[in-house]
Formats: sequence, C-alpha cells, structure tokens
Amino acid sequence: MLAQQASGRTCKPAVLIALLVISGWADGGFAVLIAGDSFDYAVGTELSSGNLNGGIGWASAWVGTGTNIGTADQVEASDIAPPTGYLGAIGNQLILDTDSPTFNIAVNAQRELAQAIDMSPSVEQTYYFSILLRRDDGFNGGGSENSRYFELWESGGTLPLMTGGTTSDEATAVSFNGWPLTASANGVGSLGEVPLGTDLLAVVKFILRPSGQNDEIYMTYLQDGANLSSEPASWMASTAYDMDGSATIFQIVNARFNDQQRYDEIRLGTTFADVVSGHVTHPGDANGDGMVNLADLQILGDNWQSTNATWAEADFTGDGAVNLADLQILGDNWGYGTGADISLDEAFALVSIPEPAGFSLLLLLSSGLLFARHER
Repeated sequence: MLAQQASGRTCKPAVLIALLVISGWADGGFAVLIAGDSFDYAVGTELSSGNLNGGIGWASAWVGTGTNIGTADQVEASDIAPPTGYLGAIGNQLILDTDSPTFNIAVNAQRELAQAIDMSPSVEQTYYFSILLRRDDGFNGGGSENSRYFELWESGGTLPLMTGGTTSDEATAVSFNGWPLTASANGVGSLGEVPLGTDLLAVVKFILRPSGQNDEIYMTYLQDGANLSSEPASWMASTAYDMDGSATIFQIVNARFNDQQRYDEIRLGTTFADVVSGHVTHPGDANGDGMVNLADLQILGDNWQSTNATWAEADFTGDGAVNLADLQILGDNWGYGTGADISLDEAFALVSIPEPAGFSLLLLLSSGLLFARHER
C-alpha cells in the first residue's frame, strides 16, 4: 500500500521527501517510486471532492476535468485481481463513469507531479509506469472508444507529450505529441485489441534522450500467468519521436462510449521492478511488515547515528544517516497499520536500545519538541 491517508490524516512534507528518495532492496524488496497512488481513500469519496490527495510524489489532489464529472466518479472497494507475483496491497479503486446510459461524455482525472520530467535530459533516462485496470464497456460498438491510461502533459499544453492506451477500435496504442492516434510524424505503434471485462496490469516504458535524439515509448498488458520477474521481451505497442518539453501533469482519460473504467495502484518509477514487483512500504516501516510499531522503533534505536544505513536500518530519508529526521518520520507515522493505543514514549520504554543512543533518544522523546503526539 502506498503512503495514504490514515484516520483522516494526509502525508506530511517530511514523509513525501522520504518516499521520493527510497533506496531499496532488490528481488522483490522495496520499490523506488517517483509518484504513486493506491486510491485507498474512503469508499464514496468523489473525484470532484478535492479529497483524493494521498499517495506520494504529487503536488496537488486529483481533479476531474470534462463537462460531466459526477457522483459516479468516485472511490469504491477494489475488485481488480492483480497478476500473481504483483506485490501491492489491493484496497480501494477509482471508478470513472461516462454517464450511463448515453456514455457520450468523456471523464478525465488528472494530477500535478511534484517532480517534473524533462523530455530532453542531458543524459538518457528510462522510466516505467504501471496501473491496474478493467474496462467494462456496456456500450461496445460506439465511436471514439479510445481510452488513455497514461498521459503526460506540459503545464498549459494543448496536446499530451506522451500517451498510452487504446485506439477507437480498442487496440493497444502509444504516441508522442498528441491524440488521437494517426499515422503522422509523431509516430504511432498499435497492436492487439484490449480485452473487455478483464483485469489487466498496463505497463509503459519510456526512454528519454537529449534533444535531437529520438525518444521511445512502449506499452503492454500483463494478465495472470505473466512473468513479472523481468520486463517483457516484446511489447504490444511502441514508437519513437524526438519530444521536447517538461511533463508536470499526469492524466487518465475514460473517453465517451466506454461506460465504466476501474483503476488502481498507479506507480511511476525508474525500473520495471519498481512498478510491478517491488513492494512499496510506508514511511517509518523499517521492516516492511505494513506497520509502524515497536519493531521499527527497535531497528531505529539499534542503528541510531549510523552513517551508512539503508531503509531496513531505519534510514527513511535516504541520506545514509539515522538521525532526528528519521525519528521525526517514524513519530509522524507511529501506529500506522497497527490500531494500537500505545504511545511512542510508552513504546520507547519497552524496547532495548544501546547507550548512548538510548539516552539521547529518551531525551528527544520526552521533550515533546521533536513532533506532536500521534493522534488516533
């Protein structure tokens, strides 16, 4: 589960910074994400509410764009089954509905990235994106049935810089510099119809190069039984184009005539494992068990003032040191996933921390100056 709202709380800036610089374990360990959202908000929270503001790597809440954002565009309990081997806690999901029974109004959901993506970096950069989805097309056969599960926009832009989704004939497709997909200078790749009513993990890979060199984008869908240990040997769609600009906005588009589409577990990272098989942990959760509790405090105490530590040794900021900043993060997230009533200073009395770290930590915790007591 990504860092989300817990008991009505949103992630604090320190938490966001920590997650953006996670240095993780390989082979099914912790993932490094640029941005992500699990949509684990309260069931019934509407896209138009401004309250879809959790996750990591974002500079704004989700907003709906288009002329028909309504109560049907909301969070519901997820019924999407990910492929075996996908390491992600599946909770709730976002539904975009094109207004049954006419299905004639597109519904878009977009969000500003905290970290802009330079389309013409000084050195080559590779990124990966994934999203769990299902298309339920009750109006199958209508026109303009294209959908975009991945769009990156420049602020104020009139066309998306990059796009991945389906064409009007429901084939997998990718494009640079615009939509709809047409054979033009921007290049188009398209192959294979996207099955309806099927749970899919859509994966996008894009390689960005310095100006004057072609960039590349690839897309495919993974179903249960797919090998998630490494990226596909072949992709369903791909194209190349020399794209400039700076991507600051991410968008999902459920175009008209599509009925409902369901989305869960958005991930943007720099390796295939980050977005597919890497387990995304919560800030303060050193041992990766989905809770911030006594065990994590013990790990922090054991490694207090270390200078070459990892996340598993309670370095939540990624700077190699275990210090006040990491204790702040653990304190801000104390009790996450546990439902425990024990306070952090009470927990401190129950763990064994070597001196002199134990004494200095005790002073910090008892002072009450480091962080406000966690409210449950």
